[in-house]
Amino acid sequence: MIRLGIFVLAGTLAALVGSPSARAERSEIAWMFEQFEASAKATVKGKRAARSEQRQTRVRLASLESVSDTLEDAQPQRRRSARAQPRQRVRVASLEREISVADVGARYSNVGPRPRKWCGWWMRTQRGGGPEFNVAWNWRNYGSPIPGPQIGAVVVWRHHVGEIVGQTADGRWIVRSGNDGGRVRERVRSLAGAIFRI
Repeated sequence: MIRLGIFVLAGTLAALVGSPSARAERSEIAWMFEQFEASAKATVKGKRAARSEQRQTRVRLASLESVSDTLEDAQPQRRRSARAQPRQRVRVASLEREISVADVGARYSNVGPRPRKWCGWWMRTQRGGGPEFNVAWNWRNYGSPIPGPQIGAVVVWRHHVGEIVGQTADGRWIVRSGNDGGRVRERVRSLAGAIFRI
């Protein structure tokens, strides 16, 4: 885009050199070229400034996480193994609790190793079932179908599964599921395209 503008200005300048009023217009074209160049540089600087601000925000968030980790480490704990994974936060209404992904795997070792896509596997830890239920869509065969959502129901989408644990005052449903953003999470979710089992 910038190169195209420079070529257009250069072509206009070459065409005007042969005209009688070329000297008067040369300074005007030079001024236009300088304005165009300054505008292009300002755009690049604006993008750089935006990227710099994003980097600074990421650094601030990382430093807040490190402070949180430092506070966690200051409390007496049993020794963690080298393979322990970092703790992840799970929002439960206004209450926050932390669950380590390693803890989830160790706590539910009776259902086999945790697969890469683990929402179905996590539901097995809550409701039982064989290894075929590691696949989210297979939960459509669990229990019996119900016509609509209700607390305690299993909610099944094509690529995700969870359980309905509550309803907000405005009627939206709260779903708890595994592998929701890489963790076990409880949050308001749209139930569009879902089926319900009990």
